Amino acid sequence: MIAGVPYRSDLDGLRALSVLLVVFYHAGIQAVAGGYVGVDAFFVLSGYFMAIMILRDLANERFSIIDFYVRRIRRILPALFVMMAVVSALAIWLFMPDDLVYFARSARATALFYSNIQFARESGYFDLAANTKPLLHTWSLSVEEQFYLIFPIGLMITYRMKKNAIVPILAIIAVASLAASQLMVQQDQTKAFYLLPFRLWELLLGALIGAHRPLVRPALAEIIPCLGTAGLLACAFLYSDATAFPGLAALLPCLSVAAIIAFGDQSKITKVLLGNAPMKFVGKISYSIYLWHWPIVVFLPYFTSAASPGAAVALIFTLSLFLGWISWRFVEEPFRFGALAIRRPQPAFVALAIGVASLVSVNVLVIRLNGLPQRLKDEAARLYAAKDDGSQFMEPDCFADPDGNGLSIADVQDGKVCPMGAAVTKAKFILWGDSHAAAIAPGLDLAAGRAGIGGVFVASAGCPPFASDDLIRADRVGRCDSFNDAVQSLIGQNQIGDVLLAAYWRKYIYKTDLTNQRDFFDAAASASGDHAAVVTKRLVESIRRMQANGARVWLVMDVPEMRYAVPQTLARLSMQGNSAKLEMPRNDVDARQAAGRRVVGDVALDMKVGVVDPLPVLCTELSCSATSGGIVRYKDGDHLSATGARSISFVFDPVLSGIRVRGQVSNSLPTSSRWDIR
Repeated sequence: MIAGVPYRSDLDGLRALSVLLVVFYHAGIQAVAGGYVGVDAFFVLSGYFMAIMILRDLANERFSIIDFYVRRIRRILPALFVMMAVVSALAIWLFMPDDLVYFARSARATALFYSNIQFARESGYFDLAANTKPLLHTWSLSVEEQFYLIFPIGLMITYRMKKNAIVPILAIIAVASLAASQLMVQQDQTKAFYLLPFRLWELLLGALIGAHRPLVRPALAEIIPCLGTAGLLACAFLYSDATAFPGLAALLPCLSVAAIIAFGDQSKITKVLLGNAPMKFVGKISYSIYLWHWPIVVFLPYFTSAASPGAAVALIFTLSLFLGWISWRFVEEPFRFGALAIRRPQPAFVALAIGVASLVSVNVLVIRLNGLPQRLKDEAARLYAAKDDGSQFMEPDCFADPDGNGLSIADVQDGKVCPMGAAVTKAKFILWGDSHAAAIAPGLDLAAGRAGIGGVFVASAGCPPFASDDLIRADRVGRCDSFNDAVQSLIGQNQIGDVLLAAYWRKYIYKTDLTNQRDFFDAAASASGDHAAVVTKRLVESIRRMQANGARVWLVMDVPEMRYAVPQTLARLSMQGNSAKLEMPRNDVDARQAAGRRVVGDVALDMKVGVVDPLPVLCTELSCSATSGGIVRYKDGDHLSATGARSISFVFDPVLSGIRVRGQVSNSLPTSSRWDIR
């Protein structure tokens, strides 16, 4: 059926385009906000090459499953294991204990080919930011490795039983996987993104072309791959982190890649665009570029600070190409075709076992030793401890996580919410919002206690205190909106007089989480993702509903974002003998928060509501500091520590003075720490 596998320069060019999209996306180029589709291109390509190689050998009656895996070992593992060894050494040197434990778990999972499953388990809102996971990109390799375990055997069995059934069987499985992917995107996007069953259709799409390349007229064969190239690029420029992906959204980039694979060698234009010498070169070393680009993104800030976003991108791009070439020239090629190539099965599997055992044993030891905390000196240990400086307001009894665990909608409906301030029977105020509300809550709690005023706290991570449709992940909208309705009812039914709304305002305007994953923030580039008008409209609607119930509303401005995991960075600076001081330029903070502050300020003015602004307390005219008088103000890059929140508790005094004027407060004690306000 397939006599051979001739070299195709256009496919090397497609590899180059795919890896460049991924590199530019991870380097933080906002214009390529959908550059992650480059990984999908690799999936389709991988399925294609696997199918044509296996079917070629089956047709020539020389297919051996053992030889197949030996070739895969030579192709994938030497460069991967070298990268992992270097990255492991850097992690042990640079990472703080908890970060190192997370890394060790991911390294163990990568060595055992299940890192996609590991990262799917870890991908929580308060999990480590992506830029502390130097092996995060290996999830796609694990997906492919898992595919290699099942696909060759299934294809071989089908071929030998009924050759003509290969295409329909692959098509049926692919359609089922695509349908499952779309359903899972709506329920749990993290699982849909990382796990093989929901990515299988992409690999099988390539395999279908390998099993049966369609025939079209020459004129169409000239145009179709050009349209495919345009389609892939369009997705890279038009998609973003807010796109419900993969699911049906992945269909366009995958079909675009399939079009190039099917007809690219018949198109002169495509050969010029993708098959030119520079693209062929980048395509040949694309695997090694992919292996090294993300560790470069993660570790580069430890060694240098680029002067601008453009300088950072240039440095990441240059180092990715350079280390990619080094890896290809001195690792990939020698192990595949040179003196280091192991072609016999037994030595290949022994080498595999030794490599896996070495990586796994070292990282298991790191996990069992809790990330080697004995590396930290006393002052570094003190600074590092701030990462755990949270409060009861982030505990499950008071707070719902992004998946709805913890404080439930039923709890809110029943009034089983957490008390704040003085021990009284009647709640005079409520603090409502997302995780940023939970982070600043200890400050209000302390201030209200001083003032002898009692209130309650309600928050859900990643949920704005207004209608969330199209502002957050689609699979969380229903839960967030139901949670918000329950809070609104709680306020009205219990005649709570004052409502404080605190949130990560910028997150909903730009629909991005965890800004410390980016070293730079380009406000102009982000404007294309600006949803300020929608946020304004929905915030106004939420306030009107509360005011209709007689409540007075206060909006809490957000705290400055530090861009770094503060405790870890301070501890590392201390270990290096540097001053344990971390400041952000005020102009950078202002640029990051401009849209959020503008929305809050405009709404406050239009709706005649009060504003609480912690920023002037945390910043001077020149900078905003993560520390003050030995206090570590942040527990990560954008959430205050409990100590930091208490240190600025006085910013809430105007609110509490207003509440005191509105009436007397009962001094009765509640009967439990989890307060049923009914």
